Amino acid sequence: MLASFKRACIDPVATDRAGAASDVTLQEFAHRVAIEQPPPGVVARLFRLAEASLEQQISGISRSANLALYCVNAAIAANNQLLQDWESFGARITENGKCLVARKDVIQSFIDDVLLPRDGADPMERMENIPDVDHV
Repeated sequence: MLASFKRACIDPVATDRAGAASDVTLQEFAHRVAIEQPPPGVVARLFRLAEASLEQQISGISRSANLALYCVNAAIAANNQLLQDWESFGARITENGKCLVARKDVIQSFIDDVLLPRDGADPMERMENIPDVDHV
């Protein structure tokens, strides 16, 4: 009984002249071992249900859409800040213009208060020309 069990389960099916397992037996064993191992990740992904892959695609699209929405919201916030800055700069420019008008009025008042000289004859022109006797 033990001999029949050994022949059926332990001894190789095909042996060479020395009694060692033949190449065919070794190849069958290697093939069985390779089949018993799980497939690589790349191949295992192909055996998954299509729905799981579809869920991953939808999840990725959803993440991309959320990221795009976040970027647009950030751009809108930056645009609103620029509008506020623009309004404050506009108010500053308006106030600066009022200040310049006030300065102009002050300068115009100074100009109006200054008396302009009257048109008159030059005193040098009215002087009499005297001959120089000392330096001849």
